[in-house]
Amino acid sequence: MLVVDVLTLLAAATVFVVCCGGVLYFIKLRRTLHGTGSFMCSYRPNATTKWRQGWAVYRRDTLDWYPMFSLAQKPRWSWRRREIEIESPVHYRTKDGQDYIRVDLTTPHATCQMSMEAADHSGLVSWIEAAPPVPISWE
Repeated sequence: MLVVDVLTLLAAATVFVVCCGGVLYFIKLRRTLHGTGSFMCSYRPNATTKWRQGWAVYRRDTLDWYPMFSLAQKPRWSWRRREIEIESPVHYRTKDGQDYIRVDLTTPHATCQMSMEAADHSGLVSWIEAAPPVPISWE
């Protein structure tokens, strides 16, 4: 009888922990994406690594990338708007027939690849080009 009670308690604790994890995940997701310009995209640091799904979020001066399956409140990667350069897009179609665009995103510190839908690519290019002008020092 005692073993059954312990197993029941252990099962209930496991269910509770899994439910709390799910709630925390959705709270993080809502806080990250609420009221911001964001889009789903995949990221990889170079051509030899696996793609990771996540969200890119436009901030005033940065593009932040959050992995899809993470409880972290801070972005995994963040790039300064003025430092981002996008190389020529590569169009491709997935096995399920969806059209995507892969771009090389280059900054002075690193180069990575991002894959996104065509509309999201247009939005990213527009956001980068719409940066306010850099103040000029005449000294």
